[in-house]
Amino acid sequence: MNWNDIDFSAIQNMVNSLSDEEKQNIQQMAKNMMKEAPIQEEEEELTTSQRLGWDENMFIQLPGKMQDDLESALDLEDYYEEDQEDDLSAPVLFYAKALLDACRGQLAPIFRNVLNLTVFETVNYTTLGQYLDVLSDENIRILADEQFGETSLWITVREILSFTNLLLQRAQYDRISYSDLLILKERLIDKKEILLPFSL
Repeated sequence: MNWNDIDFSAIQNMVNSLSDEEKQNIQQMAKNMMKEAPIQEEEEELTTSQRLGWDENMFIQLPGKMQDDLESALDLEDYYEEDQEDDLSAPVLFYAKALLDACRGQLAPIFRNVLNLTVFETVNYTTLGQYLDVLSDENIRILADEQFGETSLWITVREILSFTNLLLQRAQYDRISYSDLLILKERLIDKKEILLPFSL
C-alpha cells in the first residue's frame, strides 16, 4: 500500500462523525498507550577503566598493548559470565599477558642494566617464568642495595609472578575455575598489584 491508496477524506469524515465524548475517549486511549509503552534507554557503555574500577588517568598511562590485553580479559569474562562452570582459562591468559607487558616495559631494563642479564635485551621474547626465575633472594638483595625498590616490594612482585605463572600453566594443560579467576583478579586488579612493576 502507498499513500495514494489511502482515502484521507473518508478518514476525516469518520473522525468528524464522532461525538466529542468519543473523540475524547480515543485521545485518552492514545495517551494511555504512550504511557504504557516501554521507554528503551540506551545504556551508557562503561570504559575499560571503569570496568576495572581504576582511575581513568592512571589507566590511559599504561602501555597500549597492556590496555588492550586488560580489555580482552574483561570481554572474555563477560562472555563466560552466564556459565561460571566453564573453563575460564581465556581471561587468565590475557591477565597474564597484561602482567607480562608490565614486566617487559619496566623490569627488563632493570634486570638488563643492574643484573647484567643479556637475555632481557630482546624483551619481546621474554616470558613470565624468566622474570620469576631472576627474583632469587640474592638478586632481590642486589636490586634493593642498588636502590631499585625495597625488598618487600620485590618479594610481592615475585609472589604475583609465581601465582600468575602457575595459573597460566594450568590454563594450558588443565582448566581454570571461577574461584581461581576471582583470586587472580583480586590480586592483580582489585589490589592493583599488576601495576607494581611501574613503581620500581
